[in-house]
Amino acid sequence: MRTLEGQVALVTGAGRGIGREIALGLAEEGMNLGVLGRHRDTLTGTLRACVRHGVRCVALAADVTNPNAVREAVRSVERDLGPVDLLVNNAGQVDGPRCRCGRPTHCSGGRWWRPTCGARSI
Repeated sequence: MRTLEGQVALVTGAGRGIGREIALGLAEEGMNLGVLGRHRDTLTGTLRACVRHGVRCVALAADVTNPNAVREAVRSVERDLGPVDLLVNNAGQVDGPRCRCGRPTHCSGGRWWRPTCGARSI
């Protein structure tokens, strides 16, 4: 029995790794999916794998460090699939940008999308 049949999830970082596996698991349970990541080519593979489970899926290339891109992605998912029932905020970088101080960037408070110490996201 598919326990999440017809509900909608938005999964960030869904192009590969843990995000891809989460998206596939949700598709197996019947969830329609918005898969979000920075690279369309990896998202296309995730989308194809998800629709094999008989669900609807949209792939959205966007960088979660850009609040406007995130807002547009949510609007697209809701327009194409309906209201989002579940958000899986999985996006992240292990070897990403570093601050001038040499420390990795990290999340803080309400400005989770912005790197610290003035580092730029890529």
